[in-house]
Amino acid sequence: MQPKLMLLLLLLVSINLFTPMMPRAVQAFLPDNFEQNPTPTPITPLEHLTTREPTLQQVEAFLTAYPPGKFGDEACRFYWLESTAPLMYVDLNGDDALDLLVEGQNHVAAMVWTGEEYSEPFQIHFCRGFRNPWSQVSLEDWTNDGIPEIVFDYRDPSGGSGQSDEIWWRFLIHCGVTNCDIAWYGEAGEFYVYSYIDSFIDGIMLRKTQFFPHFNQDVPAFETVTYEFAFHCTYNCFLNHDVPIPDGAVVQEEPYRVGSVILTKYGWNGSTFEQVEERALTKPHVMQIPTQTTAEYADMTVSVVETPVEMGGAVHYPECQLMVNDTEVGEPFLCLFPFVQWLDVTGDHAPEVVVTAYAAYYGAQETDDRQCAHQRMIIINTANGDPQQIANIIGCIWQPDLFGVRLENVDADAALEVIAGGERMMPDCCGIAGLYWYELNDYDDVYDWDGSGFSWMKSIIRPPYGAE
Repeated sequence: MQPKLMLLLLLLVSINLFTPMMPRAVQAFLPDNFEQNPTPTPITPLEHLTTREPTLQQVEAFLTAYPPGKFGDEACRFYWLESTAPLMYVDLNGDDALDLLVEGQNHVAAMVWTGEEYSEPFQIHFCRGFRNPWSQVSLEDWTNDGIPEIVFDYRDPSGGSGQSDEIWWRFLIHCGVTNCDIAWYGEAGEFYVYSYIDSFIDGIMLRKTQFFPHFNQDVPAFETVTYEFAFHCTYNCFLNHDVPIPDGAVVQEEPYRVGSVILTKYGWNGSTFEQVEERALTKPHVMQIPTQTTAEYADMTVSVVETPVEMGGAVHYPECQLMVNDTEVGEPFLCLFPFVQWLDVTGDHAPEVVVTAYAAYYGAQETDDRQCAHQRMIIINTANGDPQQIANIIGCIWQPDLFGVRLENVDADAALEVIAGGERMMPDCCGIAGLYWYELNDYDDVYDWDGSGFSWMKSIIRPPYGAE
C-alpha cells in the first residue's frame, strides 16, 4: 500500500471512529495572586483520604504523602487554575462511584473511591519553570469500554543562547477497580529553533506525531504516524540533534532534510497499550529546493536580486529585492531559494508576477503579522506597465513538504486564493504575560482577491501530512 494512501485511510478511520468523551482543555487564565500566594509550606502529609468530598487543602496533604516519582518532581508547589476547578468528580473505572480527578498547572492526579477511602493517588507533576511549561487535561475513551481515560498533555520548553526547544508529551492514564496507572506515554511533538551565532545562520527542526485511535476492533488499539524534517540546519538539528560539533569541524549547512515517516501500532493488553509493530513508510532523504530568479513576459523582465547585509564582518541573513525591469518594487525581504514566475492569479487573463521565498530565520520583518520560519509569497500586478504589489503574505512552515504558502482555488471563482500556514496557537489572554497552553497549529489561513488586493477570508483545518 502506498504511504499516502495508508495515511489517508488512517485519517478516515480516526475521523469516523474516534469520539472523545468530555474533552476539557485547560484554559489560559490565572488568578491575579498566582505568584504572590503560593501554597503554604510545609504541608503535613496525609496518608489516608477518607473524606468523600475533601477540601483542596486535604487533597494537597494527601498528594504530598505520595510524590509522583517517575513522572514528575517531588518538590513542586501546587498551582491551581482560576478558570478550571482543581477537583473533578467522575467515574473513572466503571463501578458507578464517582472518583477524584485533580488538575493544576503541569499537574494531574487521579484516585478511585474504594468504598471507605480514596486509593493511593497516581499523579504526574512537573515543576513550573521560567520558560513557560504548561499542560492540559481531557477525558477520552481510548479503550472502547464507555469509560474515559485521562489524557494529560504537557509542553516542556528549554533553551539557551541561540536555541529554543519545545517538546510536547502525551500521557494516557487508565483507572481500574483499585487504582490508576499509566497506560501509555510518549512524545507528541518537538519544535527546535537553532541559531549558529558566529555565521548568523538559522534553522529549524520539527517532529510531530499524529494519533489515530481505532475502536472498531475486538481489542482496542491505536496507531501513530511520526514525521520530522530539518530546514537550513547545522550539526545541532534533526538526526544530529544530540551530537556535538566535532572540534575543528566546518559547520555543514543542509538546506532541507526529511526523516522517515514512521508508523507505529499499539494494542491494548488490559492494562496498558503495548507496541506491536513499527515500520518506516518512507526513507530519509536530503532534498534540493528549486530556485528561479528571473522570469520574462512580453517586454518585462522580473528578477530577484540578493543583497546580503554586512554585520560586523560577517554576512547576515540574505535579503532579496524584487526588480521589474530596472525598477525596485516593494521592500527587501529575507529569502532563501527564491522562485519567480508569471501566473494569472486574479482571473483577468493577464499574468501577475508571483515570487516565493523561504526564511528559516525565526523573526520575520517587523511589518509581518506572524513570527516564524516561513515561506513568503509576493504578488505584483503589472497592468498598464505600472508594477503594484497586491500581496505580501507569509505562511509558517509546519510539515515536511515545506508548505508555507500556496495558490489554490477555494471558492471556484475565477481568481485563485492564497493559502498560508498559520502561526502556532498563542491565546491573547492570560493573568500573567507569557503563561498559557498552546500546541502545534493545525490551521491555515485563506486570503481572497477583493479587487485591489488579497485580504483574509477564513481559517481552515490543515489535512494531516501525507493525506490528499
